[in-house]
Amino acid sequence: MPEDSSEEEVLDYISRFNEESSVHGIHIQLPLPRHMDKEKILNAVRVEEDVNGFSSLKTRDQEPPFKFPSVIPCTAKGCIELLYRCEIRIKGNSVVVIGNGSETDIVAPPVAYLLERHGANKVTLVHRGTENLAEIVKQADILICAAERAYVVRGRWIKPGAVVIDTGNNRIIDQRRHLGPGYRFVGDV
Repeated sequence: MPEDSSEEEVLDYISRFNEESSVHGIHIQLPLPRHMDKEKILNAVRVEEDVNGFSSLKTRDQEPPFKFPSVIPCTAKGCIELLYRCEIRIKGNSVVVIGNGSETDIVAPPVAYLLERHGANKVTLVHRGTENLAEIVKQADILICAAERAYVVRGRWIKPGAVVIDTGNNRIIDQRRHLGPGYRFVGDV
């Protein structure tokens, strides 16, 4: 939809998509234009259609045991899939998951929940501003970082032999470009 669409137009589309049998998922791309109420729009998406997992995250604490809707947030699912395909044992391992600390963190809370469900011994969910982050990271057998900040985790913090999944995608200025300053993408670790 165009950026200048009204909030009512967006809510109308969501309402129609919620009822349309051919629609299996709805993705709300953030950030929304400033004139829209983010919470109102996110809350309009039915849990069963919520590709981002915002609805499921809101209901997690109110309705234990928490269950994902028909669509599991893709990055969280991808992290679990990667561990299984690489034959990394989850069960019994200590896991640290670093999120971005926002209320719309769509990676860290769902991946932490999935790791618990897959038998991780201890799952510690922190955010990029957590005190003693280095000490917490050093305890991880598996580290999943979704902090959305370049190099928030230093290599020297990581326990030897630990498995690291870095979902970060941060654009930084790169002065080494041949034609002058440019950009490159780096992770959180």
